Amino acid sequence: MAAAAAKPTTTVRERAWRYLRALHPPVATAAEIAAACVSEDGDERSALRNVRYYLRELTAAGYVREAGRETPAYRGDRGRKRWRLVRDTGREAPLPSRRHGLVHDRNTGESHPMGGRDG
Repeated sequence: MAAAAAKPTTTVRERAWRYLRALHPPVATAAEIAAACVSEDGDERSALRNVRYYLRELTAAGYVREAGRETPAYRGDRGRKRWRLVRDTGREAPLPSRRHGLVHDRNTGESHPMGGRDG
């Protein structure tokens, strides 16, 4: 009997990247992205924290940018930030490396510094 093929696993960041690429309209909050990316057995708060870090890293490398804020829900609320993908280079999610201060793009083979666009 043949062994069952292993189901490919994806990370929250890979799912977030795919979600950003598929958005219509092309803006979403970190909470919306995280809710779409959390696995059935996953922790939504952990996913939200991961998505927020990932958006910060992608912003620093020029892949996403803030697209305004939602309408505040109550007095004193500033509204949640909305994010827009501005550099869609392909299916594979960019891989940030804080240690090196770079985001490696597996679609193009290029690395982009976090802290500004280089091209």
